[in-house]
Amino acid sequence: MLISHNWLTTYYKNPEILPSPKEIEELFTMHAFEVDSFEQKTDDFIYDLKVLPDRGPYAHGLRYVALELALLIPELIIDENIRFD
Repeated sequence: MLISHNWLTTYYKNPEILPSPKEIEELFTMHAFEVDSFEQKTDDFIYDLKVLPDRGPYAHGLRYVALELALLIPELIIDENIRFD
């Protein structure tokens, strides 16, 4: 699943506290998803996440990836206008 870093930042009220894209890639790799590839495209970074079967029932959307990241970085505040249902 391809995830844009710029798109991911739109899910938070305080995206300025996000670590660097490389650090986010490491967080995903160590705690949530396998990262098949990570590359820079012009002014954006693209994560290619492999969703494993144990996360398959809920992790096939960008907003759930954003939620996973917020769980890994407790200081992140998810925008209440984003629905998780």
